[in-house]
Amino acid sequence: MSALISALLIRALRLLMFISCFHVTNLCSILQIRRLLFLKAEHSGMKTVAARVLYNVSVNVELLNSTVTCACMKETFSPVQIIPPFDISLKLATLKFETIERIYAGEPFLIMSDICCSSLSPIRIISSRFEVSSPVESPDGSLMSQIEEVVLQKNDVASECHCLLVPCNDSMPKAAAVGRYTIEWTRSDSTSDDFRVTTSLALPTVVIDMIPFWIDTSLPAYGSVSSPLPVKYTFHNRTQRVLEMKVGLDPSDACVLSGYKQANFRVLPHSSHSLTFNLLPLSPGDILLPRLRFGLARYTTAVPIDALVQRMVPSSIYVKPSNRLPSNLEAT
Repeated sequence: MSALISALLIRALRLLMFISCFHVTNLCSILQIRRLLFLKAEHSGMKTVAARVLYNVSVNVELLNSTVTCACMKETFSPVQIIPPFDISLKLATLKFETIERIYAGEPFLIMSDICCSSLSPIRIISSRFEVSSPVESPDGSLMSQIEEVVLQKNDVASECHCLLVPCNDSMPKAAAVGRYTIEWTRSDSTSDDFRVTTSLALPTVVIDMIPFWIDTSLPAYGSVSSPLPVKYTFHNRTQRVLEMKVGLDPSDACVLSGYKQANFRVLPHSSHSLTFNLLPLSPGDILLPRLRFGLARYTTAVPIDALVQRMVPSSIYVKPSNRLPSNLEAT
């Protein structure tokens, strides 16, 4: 029975940090002593804090003509609702901020975190860091904190966004853990380093697919009505074999295509081939570019090729009005 009671006491002490006893000097009837205690909970939910006071009272007994000391105890229980200080949501996205559940080797992707504060007291983010695991890496080698020294009120949200990449190589795994995300924080009114808290959680495990090709697009930042708009596509072969590619552009009502509209060519292993199409925008504003059609002869992929192509290439461009004056104004 005593062993069971001891185990229950140990389990209860793990819920809240144990506060050691402190002694108080003699306390007169009109005096009041206040102590400030700090508790730390490991789990959320309803907890109970027990406060116990052991004290001695000296009583004069006239019949015995002596003083009797009585040992007394007072114990109170206070329920405390423990809530998480913030909620962290993580997601993976493409460079177009489209949510994804799998990544492709050689294609940069984004890891985004949202920290929603649920604490009644303001929270100060001391620092944060992404610790990526192999084969995931940062293209520029920098994963500096973007929310350092940010103070969050209740319902405030702090967000971070970093670019990551899985290099394309022969030893690439089929799945990998991205890494860990760690936040170091404290209350904004805290002046001591003893109250710093570190929260760490694992980043999701993702499936890695191999794409046999890659397409880079080079085009101006904007175009002009009735002015040539060159669009250059560079097709890369990532495999160990020769790829036969078929490329074409669909007609568009927003612009006129000059020159050839389709081409067939072969690309050597780990080489590239470029094609330039000349477009002539017909109207100002955001216009849709002609849809790029791409195919591989005698090569099959697990993911539809058209869906991959549309993720790699831009779909629209801004066209500004022409600077030319109308013919009737030029004559005047």
